[in-house]
Amino acid sequence: MEELLRLAKQTLGIVPTATANDEMIKNIIASGVEDIRRTGIDINLGDAMVKNTIMIYVKANYGLSNPEDKAKFTEAYQLHLSKLSLSKGDY
Repeated sequence: MEELLRLAKQTLGIVPTATANDEMIKNIIASGVEDIRRTGIDINLGDAMVKNTIMIYVKANYGLSNPEDKAKFTEAYQLHLSKLSLSKGDY
């Protein structure tokens, strides 16, 4: 989880030493992991495609005030989720 938290902070442009929102970010990461698993994909959290999909999920669900940005990242997440589901045996 710590590596995913570090990646999420980097993705969101949050300095690594800032910890005020760590629990919220961890919850979003956990939600993304569960959302992927909910689709029946048995994921490997060390895989780059899986990490990227989770980071897009985080970006879509972390405090965006612009609805167009949220829609853009949600659409990107759905696309990545589809790619993962097509490659089920690889993850």
